Amino acid sequence: MSAPIDTPISPLIQAAYSPSMFSTVAEIWRQKLTRHLSDVTNGSGRVLNWREPDQNFGMADQSMELPITDPSDKEVSEAAGRLMEAMLSSGQNLHHPHYIGHQVPPSIPLAGLFDAVSAVTNQVMAIYEMGPWATSVEHTLVRRLCEKVGWQPEQSSGLLTHGGSLANLTALLTARNVSLPKSWDEGVPSKAVLITNADAHYCVTRSAGILGLGARQVRKIGLDAKRHIRLDQLEAELRTCQAQNIPVIAVSACACATPTGAIDDLKGVAELCRRFGVWMHVDAAHGGALLMSRRYRGRLSGLELADSIVWDAHKMLFVPALCAAVLYRNRDHRFETFRQDAPYLFDPSAPGMADID
Repeated sequence: MSAPIDTPISPLIQAAYSPSMFSTVAEIWRQKLTRHLSDVTNGSGRVLNWREPDQNFGMADQSMELPITDPSDKEVSEAAGRLMEAMLSSGQNLHHPHYIGHQVPPSIPLAGLFDAVSAVTNQVMAIYEMGPWATSVEHTLVRRLCEKVGWQPEQSSGLLTHGGSLANLTALLTARNVSLPKSWDEGVPSKAVLITNADAHYCVTRSAGILGLGARQVRKIGLDAKRHIRLDQLEAELRTCQAQNIPVIAVSACACATPTGAIDDLKGVAELCRRFGVWMHVDAAHGGALLMSRRYRGRLSGLELADSIVWDAHKMLFVPALCAAVLYRNRDHRFETFRQDAPYLFDPSAPGMADID
């Protein structure tokens, strides 16, 4: 039996959605986070507030048991304050002047305020209608990133996703579907391979497993003394695959390699990919930010020749994690990643919206 529509709402639920309660807790949030940033940027305290995992697990478990019986502003605000203190005193202080060592930057604090707006209003982006402003920002940002690469925005495309691993998987899925047009419906031929720099991020091999190629089908090319992919070995591998009729999903180059920072000879890789008719992918999760530098962007010469590029914003662009771009030189490839029908979501009577949705 369904409940009558006049069923009273729980005081806890009322408090959870109360604008007044939000205002009270938001002020505590402002005060605590402002004081935290001030202390940390001035070098106070530790970079890493280390506790053994079991200690933090126990604290996290206790935080799930907030003893709120009467959801008054005072009780909720005190509980929220305790939880915020636990968060701020139990993590890494990336804004501390002594912080170094991880591939995550101290993000621009103001960016977090806009993340909060998106989180509070829950602007999901399954289709344009569900997140019109968020979709518009993504569309505009992708166009500008493509321009930075050197592509014409009306001929290129892309999307934002969560982190370089998922971005590489997305780009390589697109490469698989373009290189093997029947693979989405019929599966991947057992001989298909993915060729990559021997120092490539582990997610490239993981992607091969997820995409149905298998991790053993990743051909890792040797490196020279500066940890660049050896073009002679790459050419030999492509010749072998051609002679043996082995499908090549893509050649994945690095700009730059995660372990070393080395940037492959992108022009040389592009020339070989063009000659053998193979998709060229570049993992520029780290190095893509060099495109913002007048002094160093030349180190990415040849990046504009790639078919797909991954570029993380949460590394050297200093935005909160996770945020990565997948960029396609050929705009038409944006529809090749997924081939599914969902008429309940994508309106067949408005085909012009498909590109935006």
